[in-house]
Amino acid sequence: MPLAIDPQNTFRVWLDSDADIKPRPEFEFRYLTGRQFMAIVDLRDGDTDNIDSGSELLESIYKAMSESLCQLHHMGDHSITELPDLLTMPETMELFDKMLAGSMPDGETLGK
Repeated sequence: MPLAIDPQNTFRVWLDSDADIKPRPEFEFRYLTGRQFMAIVDLRDGDTDNIDSGSELLESIYKAMSESLCQLHHMGDHSITELPDLLTMPETMELFDKMLAGSMPDGETLGK
């Protein structure tokens, strides 16, 4: 079954600043489909022709992450819908980059 549609295939990332915290706060994501990945890469590369303001760009980034984010671990009772209220801007961009990197599985993940 393709990774992006298999609910059992997810990956976890964490912020660099949380690497030594036990238990480590983690963000669990589903793999992106090709279409999702293309749209997100456009955002990352600055292709924002249809976006009129910085706040619209940020909303697009949070929307893209929330479509792939499936669970928060070791963050109390916070919800995945609270990302804009939980993260600073540098943390948001770090998490965005890690979500993109994690969505490119290696051979082991693909079962090779």
